[in-house]
Amino acid sequence: QEPLRLPGEQVYRLEPLDVPAADAGLEAAALSASVRLLCQRARAADRHFVLDEGNVARVVDLCRQLDGLPLAIEMAAARIGTLGLASVHEQLDQRLRLLAAPRGAPARHLTLRSTFDWSYGLLSAAEQKVFRRLEPFLGGFTAQMARQVTRDPEDTPDGLDEWAAVEVLGTLVDKSLVQRVQEAGPVPRFFLYESARDYAATKLAEAGELPALRRRHAHVVARWFDTAEADFVAMRDAQWAERYLPERHNVRAALAWACEAREGDVLAGLVVALSRLDTFAHHYAEIVQYRVPLDVLEDALPSLRAAACLAYGAAHYADGSREFATELALRALQDYRAIGDTVGRYGALAQLIRLYESRPGLQSEAAHMRAEFLQIDEAEIPLRIRLTATIMGNLPHGEEHGHDDDEQPPLRPLLRYQELEQLSARCGFEALAAVCRAHITDELLIEGRFDEAVAAAQRHVDAGEFRPKVKALILSNQAFALVQLGRAREAVAPTVAALRAYPATVSIAADTFALAAAREGRHVDAALM
Repeated sequence: QEPLRLPGEQVYRLEPLDVPAADAGLEAAALSASVRLLCQRARAADRHFVLDEGNVARVVDLCRQLDGLPLAIEMAAARIGTLGLASVHEQLDQRLRLLAAPRGAPARHLTLRSTFDWSYGLLSAAEQKVFRRLEPFLGGFTAQMARQVTRDPEDTPDGLDEWAAVEVLGTLVDKSLVQRVQEAGPVPRFFLYESARDYAATKLAEAGELPALRRRHAHVVARWFDTAEADFVAMRDAQWAERYLPERHNVRAALAWACEAREGDVLAGLVVALSRLDTFAHHYAEIVQYRVPLDVLEDALPSLRAAACLAYGAAHYADGSREFATELALRALQDYRAIGDTVGRYGALAQLIRLYESRPGLQSEAAHMRAEFLQIDEAEIPLRIRLTATIMGNLPHGEEHGHDDDEQPPLRPLLRYQELEQLSARCGFEALAAVCRAHITDELLIEGRFDEAVAAAQRHVDAGEFRPKVKALILSNQAFALVQLGRAREAVAPTVAALRAYPATVSIAADTFALAAAREGRHVDAALM
């Protein structure tokens, strides 16, 4: 089924059924059309099936992994009657073989694979080629990226060039094998449903193209981020996020390939990309989960190697591995000194000062790095980089930097962070402004202004703070302030919200409620927490 392109034709694209949020509870999940269909069909296959607290998480994940597609959901529900929900959920990575329809369905609907076999068989050779070559993309892609990945190599006789690939992409959208995101901003985005990606992977392997396409995808994604650091300095947060944040899943997939390959420049670029994306969005530093081969990084260009070591080190610092983070930052500093990169040296020194000051017995090393840091002319450093060093590392900025003779009395930390928040917001550096807001609630606690800390935290949350780590820290500070005010019961809600946003704040939650228990005379509970 596809548009006929006749005069007067009106196209209405049917969207999949809505799927619940990944963390949806029983009540929210039951309102989702995809969950309702699955439950209805599952009860038809097994009258004992009931959606409840014990199985709602599996049902939600099943509907999400099936992209809300009614045919796939009906096939899964039919299998639940035979295999049970848990077994169907566990085997969903084999969905092309697992999902099958009851007897009496059309031949092309007997299994999910037969459905795709039927659709794929109707495609031209060029359409088949482009469809299967889109498989490496995760989380969607732009037409520009798609044409670079799916084209034939330039030396291929009568091969598919980039512009022909774009034309074919349009026909695949018409045939509903590729989906176009309806509200993707100024640059349209496309994606394959997970079941379509599964099928494309089998065809890619059958064509013997899988290794080459994985490599090409990694190179295209790495090139996309070639200008990301320069853009980060020059752009407002909203502009940068619009261009680069949607590619996070593609970076993850490309980095998994690069960690197994022996291409230093590509590996270094992707390490920097994922680190920057997670730092920008204040997510958990996922890069630490990858076994980045440092010997391969050694083969990268010095500028790329230095940037990768600094980014990788910052992630390990956030994860608590401070000794390893220090080693990486020192490697980066050595490279930046060698190539004469003042901005890179500034960033490496700022990171080393934070690291040394956070480790007992290394104050002299911190002072040595600080002395070199203060010798750098701030006029050579972009404002965003200076503000990042100031806000994230509590380092000098502006008049405090390199002017010991005429130094003005320092502002109180609270006033300083309020000024930095306003400056960051005016520049469009909203992520830095958000960190300032967390620091402001810190300083209100330090000054004992607990009522103001509760109110300030609530303002930031009500304003829609979405960055997981920042949101969790602000909510944790609100909970602590409530405990200090003797309102421990009210502290439960912000603490739960903080843990949902960023589970690593569990230690802060334990401290907060240990204090509450001690104040109430429940000393055993306090000690256990």
